[in-house]
Amino acid sequence: MELWDLYDRDGNKTGETWKRGFGNYKKIADDRYHMVCDILVKHVDGTYLLTKRHPGKDVYPGFWEASCGGSAVTGEDPLTCAKRELFEETGIRSDDFILVSHTFRDPSHSMYYSYLTIVDCDKNSIVLQEEETVDYKWVDIKGFLDYIDSDLSIKTHNNRYASYVSSCRKGTLVTEITEELLRNQDIKYRDMQVKIIPNIEADSIIGVRTPVLRKLAKDYAKRPDIEEFLSAIPHQFFDEDQLHAFIISEMKDYEKCMKELNAFLPYVNNWATCDQMSPKVFKKNRKDLLDEIEKWLKSDKTYTIRFAIGMLMEHFLKEDFKIDYPKKVAKIRSEEYYVNMMIAWYFATALAHRYDAIIPFIEKKKLDTWTHNKSIQKAIESYRITDEQKDYLRSLKIKR
Repeated sequence: MELWDLYDRDGNKTGETWKRGFGNYKKIADDRYHMVCDILVKHVDGTYLLTKRHPGKDVYPGFWEASCGGSAVTGEDPLTCAKRELFEETGIRSDDFILVSHTFRDPSHSMYYSYLTIVDCDKNSIVLQEEETVDYKWVDIKGFLDYIDSDLSIKTHNNRYASYVSSCRKGTLVTEITEELLRNQDIKYRDMQVKIIPNIEADSIIGVRTPVLRKLAKDYAKRPDIEEFLSAIPHQFFDEDQLHAFIISEMKDYEKCMKELNAFLPYVNNWATCDQMSPKVFKKNRKDLLDEIEKWLKSDKTYTIRFAIGMLMEHFLKEDFKIDYPKKVAKIRSEEYYVNMMIAWYFATALAHRYDAIIPFIEKKKLDTWTHNKSIQKAIESYRITDEQKDYLRSLKIKR
């Protein structure tokens, strides 16, 4: 007798169990789910394992599938289940599991943990589990994608691995990078990012911490084939965008850096990638950079404009400052929150560094009302602004 723990939609155990029977998963209550783990097996040589389901299975009998796995029994956590199922169905032991997706499927009352494992085993040593699988084969990347695209594949399985398969279609390096990002996932960090970057799809955020991404960027930037990744835009993951931005920031050749930056900027879709991208080579090329900033300020892309303002703030406030620069920023009118917030940030920072030159912009109300007040608010929060200056700035707020 096999017993399953039941879970709610948040993935929490309810304290209930379910006795498995042929097809009786359909009778599980609508708001309850049992845990299922499936595992995509990739060999270190780049081939993938396909297995053929037993003809007596109650779901997809006789189908080939690109993953093995099954239901967790009472008391098992996802990794314990995945390790057991992998060994039982293939004879492969592995401790290297990369979580690709965590999804729910209502028709089967299933909560899926879908993993990728990369193994270095004897490819002829697969042990098929009686009544579960009846055949197997290893296929190269083309064979894997041909299987995914065929009518003989199990589409619900494919959907759980859709993001990973999308990377496979973009080339070997992109696939490798996706695997590395997934390997470095931090779920708590991902959940935090979902909250603070609300304008992008939550499913596009893997949750790789910035120090890890910066280290990976330094390593990948040295790769002779990095162009494969840089040209694979738009990326499907926020973390890929972050990695792309950090790779550009590491480039030492100004012309190459600017070429890659201008190709990438139209695809930047969030404040974090925009604000954390800061090419080091710009410091020695300020004159040429100004010409590019002029173009970016005229863009119709939210984050291209935001990036332009950010570069003026970073490179032309402390050094090479001219009053023409804040004049250009003050003239910008936008309905975009992330543009106006950057304008406010620019003027608050400018007040801290160039108070006497910038205060007339506030006194003469050169900004729209929201941005004017937000600039004052952010300036007052700065320790670089004196208490006397803060009191004066408060008096300049526009009452609505």
